[in-house]
Amino acid sequence: MAGEEPKAIVFTVKHSPSRDPPKRFRAPLSVLKRVGLEPGDVVVVRKGRRAVSGTIWPALDETEEQVIYLPAITRELLEVAEGEEVEVERVSVKPAKIVVLAPAGDYIEVDEGFLHYVKKKLVDKPLIAGEPVPVTVLDNVLYLKVLEVKPEGPVVVKRGSQVVVRTRGHSHPYTPKVERVLRVLLESERSIRHVREIVESALSPPQGLDPDDLPRSILVVKGVDSLVDEAVVYALHSIGIANVRVIRPDSLFALGSSEAVNSLWEFISPSGATGPLVIAVLDLDKIAGAESPDPGLARAASAVLEHGLRAINYTRDGLRTVVVATVSSLDAISRTLVAEFSLVVDASRPSRSTIKEVLREVIPLEWYGGERGLEEILGLARMLPLASILKIPLLALNHAILRGGRVEGVRPGLDDIRWAIQEAIKQLSR
Repeated sequence: MAGEEPKAIVFTVKHSPSRDPPKRFRAPLSVLKRVGLEPGDVVVVRKGRRAVSGTIWPALDETEEQVIYLPAITRELLEVAEGEEVEVERVSVKPAKIVVLAPAGDYIEVDEGFLHYVKKKLVDKPLIAGEPVPVTVLDNVLYLKVLEVKPEGPVVVKRGSQVVVRTRGHSHPYTPKVERVLRVLLESERSIRHVREIVESALSPPQGLDPDDLPRSILVVKGVDSLVDEAVVYALHSIGIANVRVIRPDSLFALGSSEAVNSLWEFISPSGATGPLVIAVLDLDKIAGAESPDPGLARAASAVLEHGLRAINYTRDGLRTVVVATVSSLDAISRTLVAEFSLVVDASRPSRSTIKEVLREVIPLEWYGGERGLEEILGLARMLPLASILKIPLLALNHAILRGGRVEGVRPGLDDIRWAIQEAIKQLSR
């Protein structure tokens, strides 16, 4: 490659006459030389806010026109027609440590075989965060969106890279019902709203407040309710003025101990941030506490987090960075790690009014017949985690079907809901 990185170059799009894969682009060799590109260079092609990465190679025919030949799928992803202009920029790539993908649609099934297949298709391919990646599966094209890459910036997938494919899509990360429940939590639950307000103030301090006086790290005690994790992430994304990095134990542990610790340090460090940044660490006790499957990793992760939090809390360099972590209980992590957080927020016990609003959202009115029925359900389900409350409608419907012996026209009633609540309680104790 040439030593100096060129700036974005404008090309006119043409249809690729060859059967090139989506990440292989072509341009006349004389044009490549003229603009400072070389065969095999990794480039990013942009049209407005859309961007795809790939490698550029000499075209099969020669012309002096500054054109780029893009495969049909690439033109579709960029929403660009033949004859329109795109910007092309050469980029440097690093080997990917982690690549997190999710379906562009609502949901896919992911097993080890599928993960192996996707990774095999991506090896030696460049990727950038945010781009859609077409993967051919049984003659059908499945579109996966790149949610996150580590290290940040353009990367190339290698055999040692960790590829994670989530089952739920990024553009639709929750089912409509779950999203409504998360909205209820943000609007009704004081603790979740409090976290959002604190983070928003820290990122964009109100006039008259000294930014140094605002909390830069928040520990959210969630109890056993996994839905609180999602509510926190939902609340952080709703702020809309910052990049949000989210780390979960499953993607971290997949790397192995040493790589996991290195990745955690890169993750917790605000280096490379160009604007407000929120770092969300979910299930902290599974990463650096009593629930971690690897005690050695837990101790190392705890030390890394303590150091990172200290740097964020006490470094006054103008960076607007906030860390928000969730944990099942304060006893599940070390006291020294707890002490590094500026603020602890208890979200382990949603209020009665919040649970009532959640029940309204998830259970149809005709199933319980009105306010009296809802109050009875509230009394029975009051101590259930919200994640378990979400299961009640399906459990009640299944019970009604089994009781009635048919599927069509079945409408659960209060008896079915009572049974579903008892079943949800039993499932918690298993």
